[in-house]
Amino acid sequence: MMPLFTGSELVVAFLLAGWLAWTGAGGILGGRILARRGLIPDSGFGLLALAAGLLIPSTVLAIRLARAALVETPGALPPFGLAIAACLLLPAPFCLLYGSFYNAASLVLAGGRRVAGGISRAYVLEALGALVGATLFAFLVVPVLSQLAGAVAAAVLVMAAVIPSAGGGGRRPAGIVVAFIAGLLLVASAPGLDRATAERLFRGYRVERFGSSRYGEIAVVSRGGMRTFFSGGGRLFSVPEPERTAEAVHLPLLLHPSPRRVLIVGGALGGGIEAAAMHPSVREIDCVELDGKLLDAALEAGEPAPETRPAVRFVVGDARAHLARTPGRYDVVILGLPPPLTLLANRCFTAEFFAAAGQALCPGGIVCCRHPAAENFVSAAEARVLGTLDRTICSALGGTLFLPGAWIVAPADFVKADTILARLESRGVEAEFLTRGDLPYRFSPERLAWFRTSVDGGRGGALNTDARPVLPLQELALEGRRIGSTAVAAIGDLAGIDPRLPPAALGLVVFVVFIASLRRGRAAGAAIWGVGLAGFLAQIVVLLAFQSRSGLLYHGFVLLTALFMAGAAAGAIISIRGGFSGRGYLRLLHALFLLHAAALAWWVVSPSPAGGAGPAPFILAAALGMLTGAYYPAVVAEAYPGGATPPALFYSLDLFGACIGALAGGIVLVPVSGFEGTILLVAGIHAAAAVIVAGRW
Repeated sequence: MMPLFTGSELVVAFLLAGWLAWTGAGGILGGRILARRGLIPDSGFGLLALAAGLLIPSTVLAIRLARAALVETPGALPPFGLAIAACLLLPAPFCLLYGSFYNAASLVLAGGRRVAGGISRAYVLEALGALVGATLFAFLVVPVLSQLAGAVAAAVLVMAAVIPSAGGGGRRPAGIVVAFIAGLLLVASAPGLDRATAERLFRGYRVERFGSSRYGEIAVVSRGGMRTFFSGGGRLFSVPEPERTAEAVHLPLLLHPSPRRVLIVGGALGGGIEAAAMHPSVREIDCVELDGKLLDAALEAGEPAPETRPAVRFVVGDARAHLARTPGRYDVVILGLPPPLTLLANRCFTAEFFAAAGQALCPGGIVCCRHPAAENFVSAAEARVLGTLDRTICSALGGTLFLPGAWIVAPADFVKADTILARLESRGVEAEFLTRGDLPYRFSPERLAWFRTSVDGGRGGALNTDARPVLPLQELALEGRRIGSTAVAAIGDLAGIDPRLPPAALGLVVFVVFIASLRRGRAAGAAIWGVGLAGFLAQIVVLLAFQSRSGLLYHGFVLLTALFMAGAAAGAIISIRGGFSGRGYLRLLHALFLLHAAALAWWVVSPSPAGGAGPAPFILAAALGMLTGAYYPAVVAEAYPGGATPPALFYSLDLFGACIGALAGGIVLVPVSGFEGTILLVAGIHAAAAVIVAGRW
């Protein structure tokens, strides 16, 4: 789903919310159907599992076809409303079946005994299955298979598990044959479907390469003598594209009197290396690219090899980790990255990043980055973004110089157009878009003063840090106005509200729900709902803070989720086998949740290890899962009403709470209130649950 918004965390929030809501709805609806019709669990168990398995590759195909239908120009953003509808609706068939399956599994595992026991056993086995699935995905599917091939592999595994065991022993050999043939057909069709859907995504282009990496699906397409590179649905660069490299590389190097060692973070591919090599004083060019498979694709397409002169060195990995390893090395650091609409891009626009970049500079060195802005008019939204960049860079490097366009240079130094022109001519650099007729006007003292005043109109901006990543939401407001989407702009404008308001508002809602549940005798459901909400908010903080520190959200998402599910399975097993229950036990768990929130807060405000996140997020994810897993069966054992109530009742309430956490946490709480404000709300929910609803049923 990520290419629908070219990787924005906004789509993660909607996608997770839709996933959780539909699965919860499937648990309620499927359970009521089973209960009212008196279906024997075995009769629906295999069919539900088989249908859900086949829906996995079908959903991947539907997502690709939806993007092809919503976006005419490859790399463009689809209409906001339609994209959100796709995020919410496309996973619905699979999720409804998956939620229904939990009921059937619970009844089968109960084996005619108390249903509450089957519910808890299903919870444990689901957690263990999720652990295995996440591990296989991270270490097998991502490195080896495409998204569609991975989905096909999952479907084949489900068929292999379900079909042979369906029915009596006499039908088992036939089931094995059916599973084997169906699996072969699915596997054989995957490459052709991959190619066919890729060609639909890039209509009018010839697809030269299409494959997956840890950061998205990489596509190399060509048309009319120009080759274009895409990742995760977003356009990266084209070759040839001289107007991009002239501004992105030549101008920063011309601002330095004699650059020898240059670092280009993103943007080196597609002509950036050749442009830097035109400057005679340059001896070393280091190019940092996060995605090694993108670098491989570019090298295969004809990018300069590392042995060219001046010395070119490609560094695959995180820019912040590289800067931490190379203090005092570079004369010029150039950021050729897109605007930070995502947390992945925002990592290179925080105060922590610019502090690391400053430490990597030689005496007299400069850091240059560019943010798209109008040459002759700065809107209020642009001024707010530029003001945030100004405050953030100044906090780390002491001062900034803004050039209309908008180039940002730090540490600040006065620049004259005549000086740039003299260096351009003395170095023999040919840059079509940097000319004697253009530069004196663009960089005149009057225009520099006007642009500085426009930036200052951003009211000082906010400080963009790892712990409070405010820039992506501000960028979203700006992007919404650029594409004419009022809805996108309105979500982005949430960045301007008081950061104390979102946690206070959601905290009040939780308090009202808890009080109302007591009056209606539904304290158990409210407790599970509250733990689901608070638990998902805490997991959102772990995931996004891990992203801010390591840059590996989409790969790390799977690993951290696997650890959470491993903890959930362990916690549930401990709770079940120990027979732990009662008001005192639940309040103890809430106290441990509060301790976890304190540890999470300590981690997000502490300095991160150079180039990484350390072991803390993995420990925190596992501990959070263990507490959540221990809580669920304790409530089910005491409060499951039985009768015609769906076995997935509490499972669904847990997911509904998590759904609210996904929307509130991903769209408002973390972007507006930061990690600290979100953690404070998590602690407040657990404190309220311990006092108001824990054990009152």
